[in-house]
Order: sequence, then C-alpha cells, then structure tokens
Amino acid sequence: MTSDTLRQKFIYDVPFDDDGFPLLKLDHIENKLKIHTVLASDLWFIETNTFNSLCTMVKKSYAGVFIKIDHTFRSSNPILLRGYKCYLMSFAYLFKKEGLKCQIM
Repeated sequence: MTSDTLRQKFIYDVPFDDDGFPLLKLDHIENKLKIHTVLASDLWFIETNTFNSLCTMVKKSYAGVFIKIDHTFRSSNPILLRGYKCYLMSFAYLFKKEGLKCQIM
C-alpha cells in the first residue's frame, strides 16, 4: 500500500489538461546533445528521494532525459495504454519542471 501511494504521488503532483493527460509539451531532443536514458520500468520503482537524486545527477552531466519505453503489453486495452502513457508523461512533466529536456521514445 505504501509503495502504491508513493507511485501515485508522481501523478498527483502534475497538472492535467482537459484530455486527461499531463499538461506538457514534450521536447524534440537533437542527437548531438548528451542525453541520459531512463527505462520506463525503472520509473515504476522510483521513490521521491531517488528521483531527486537522479535529477541532480542528470543536471550535472546531461542536457536532458530520454524515457525509453521498455514495456510490452499482451493486451491492447486502450484504458491500460492511456494510463501507461499518462504515467510516463507525468514523469516527463516532473523532469521538465526540474529544468531538463525530456522526450519519451
């Protein structure tokens, strides 16, 4: 229960648009920039202090973050896929809030 609450915290701290997705515009990051790649599956287990440490580390050496989608779903349930996209976009919003460029790939 506690870990689920921590995961949900990342979504609750994000403003949402009328379409139900986080209010943000993803960046198009150029190949020549030094970018840190974060696996989407790793974000599922991240906690607040770990996220803050990650942002601090990335800011020191990188221009931005790629969130790499490494999940595959056996179901094509649109509700599941929208929820997953919403979760990833919430993290993208939080990375951008920390001053980092962010792209989901």
